[in-house]
Amino acid sequence: MAEAGNIAKGMRIRIQVLLHICIAMLLAVPMMGQSPYKVYYYTTEDGLPQNTVSCVIKDSRGFLWFGTPNGLCRFDGYQVRVYKSVARGSGVNLNAINALCEDDDGNLWIGSDRGLLFFDFEHEKLANVSFPQHEMAAKKINAVLAQRGVVWLATESGLYQYLYAHGPEQPDIQAESFRSFNPGERFNALSDTRDYGLFAGSNRGLYRYDSVSREITAVRFMDGLHAELSNDIRTIYEARDKSIWIGTFYGLVHYLPSVEEAFVFFHNPDDHTTINHSTIRAFAEDSKGNLLVGALGGLDIYDPATLRFRRFSSLE
Repeated sequence: MAEAGNIAKGMRIRIQVLLHICIAMLLAVPMMGQSPYKVYYYTTEDGLPQNTVSCVIKDSRGFLWFGTPNGLCRFDGYQVRVYKSVARGSGVNLNAINALCEDDDGNLWIGSDRGLLFFDFEHEKLANVSFPQHEMAAKKINAVLAQRGVVWLATESGLYQYLYAHGPEQPDIQAESFRSFNPGERFNALSDTRDYGLFAGSNRGLYRYDSVSREITAVRFMDGLHAELSNDIRTIYEARDKSIWIGTFYGLVHYLPSVEEAFVFFHNPDDHTTINHSTIRAFAEDSKGNLLVGALGGLDIYDPATLRFRRFSSLE
């Protein structure tokens, strides 16, 4: 019983750390005083359906959206509103949210443990997206990207592309447009860059979509970069300077495609200026262009002048 209690306590701590990382990264704002950030803490006591937050985005209207294992949340700066969805006729709850994306029209696409959801702002409605290929409706979606009438889905069993048009209640997925890539791989991340197109990260490496051939090709610059660097890519982020940050299961990569250079970072327990953990989960930039890196051990702030990291603390 004591062991079970310790496990439960450890889980609560990890849940709180993950939540605090997400909130700190998205609510980081400049302020006067010793610390450049002001941190707010939100839990179930403030209206969240669960303290585990798996993804966060800020939309074009200024709302913050949180994906949790128990529903989708919208925060307006004052209160949290929770949205949930149930698949019609199946009794399957689709509330475990893994990924969020805003499209060109300001609507939200939501990747869940069992399929894709769509939030229509005009009607304030959360709906399940229907697919002509019915097996897609049950896939776990790790990342979603929707823009210019194309939706990309990174799933546990491949990368998928569809064309869509907006319907009265949900997007109209065009059956003939269906394309799949590398169905034997688990895709975790998507990033559409300004100059270099779409990048996708899987458990086997990094890919780039070629809009001419309409195929994905392996990006090989990470090969040989470091013997211990993992090919299991967890997150991809394009910074304001158009460089690309890649978080893996073991190792952080900073890629400069304009000069075809790359730098790799790992945690060193004997050096407090290294990344806090070698498993990278998320990136964000503050209003001054400072890069914040969310790793398994907490949150770091990267100093490009020194190539060093500083541990983030709300008490600093």
